Amino acid sequence: MSNIHNEMALENLYEIAIEEDKKGSIDGEINRIAFETGLHADDDRDDILQKIAEDRFELYDSAPNQDPTLKELEARICACGELIEKCPDAYEHMTQGA
Repeated sequence: MSNIHNEMALENLYEIAIEEDKKGSIDGEINRIAFETGLHADDDRDDILQKIAEDRFELYDSAPNQDPTLKELEARICACGELIEKCPDAYEHMTQGA
């Protein structure tokens, strides 16, 4: 994938992590990363959520032969509804809306 696609996928994964955090569904993952990195689970929440997104992206990137999960696919959807790899205007759609 190109850099713009990688950045957009990472941004989508970060937004998914924020939503999961709001629901309280990733508290265990947040606490694990806080412990492993020495970050504070509350004070450094944004950094931890970014780390979660990066870890998820690396998992996808390092295992391209596996079928992607629904969450991984959602992270690759452009605002217009196409996969970001196939959308010719993905950057504009993601930064300005479809």
